[in-house]
Amino acid sequence: MNKTRKTFTVWTSKIMMTIAILLTTVITFNFMPLTVQAATNPRNYVALGDSVPYGYGLANPETGSYTALFYRQLKILGYVDDFYNLSVNGFTTTDLLYSMRSDDSQVPLTLSKAEVITLNIGGNNILGPMIDIVNDALNDLGISDVSQATPAQLTQLTTQLPRFTLNADQLATLQEGVDVFSYEFPQIIDEIKRAAPNAKLIVSTIYNPIPSYFALSSDADALISAMNDVIWAGKKNYRVADTYAVFKSVGSLVVTNFAPPVSFDIHPNALGHSMMAFIHFKIFLKDLIPSFY
Repeated sequence: MNKTRKTFTVWTSKIMMTIAILLTTVITFNFMPLTVQAATNPRNYVALGDSVPYGYGLANPETGSYTALFYRQLKILGYVDDFYNLSVNGFTTTDLLYSMRSDDSQVPLTLSKAEVITLNIGGNNILGPMIDIVNDALNDLGISDVSQATPAQLTQLTTQLPRFTLNADQLATLQEGVDVFSYEFPQIIDEIKRAAPNAKLIVSTIYNPIPSYFALSSDADALISAMNDVIWAGKKNYRVADTYAVFKSVGSLVVTNFAPPVSFDIHPNALGHSMMAFIHFKIFLKDLIPSFY
């Protein structure tokens, strides 16, 4: 058996085993009475973050987001009772940190009642400045609103946008967002641990939504990888759901709504959210079943 075929066979067996375990888990907990003892304290799942865990761009974020899907899996296991999605569209690390520390904040109290917490934050630290940069480029093409662009402008956009690159000043602006993230992310973890020291915390890495055939993708990848390095550096304090690696292996055009010139929405689509939910659930199962891979 050649190396390629052997590798394919190994991965196929792993995938089939994973599916079998998941199906067995669902069937077991759907058709057998749960033996979990009634909890004296609330057993909640709390999601923190930005528009990605909120489910922006989905037809029904309340049921289709990866956080909602993950909650249903936890609920089937009998591990949590309720779900609180505190994610806010547009949030940066600065916004989240402020929401946790403000005098009238209810976030620490909500976290204190959590059994499971997920965190997905940081994309907007560079997304906001990047959108401004891209909008400037669109204005140079005479396009102020993509939704109202003429067919000729869309053709020009489709041709020119993949060639767009960042200059030194623009890179410096985006680097400021990375620096802020590097400073504030550990503080967010400290706030979570202070409020919920015993909760299971899973942190998602930041994915690169820009397709590899865009020149801009390599710049974005360097910035995002720097933020993900900060996330990995603190892994002793939480589990890491490596969304970045999974989305990169599949391709951003498959798992996001980004499909220029039809759509420039970089948020995960339904498939992307399903994959993110699976990544989180796999981590959770591995903690419950150490031999699970």
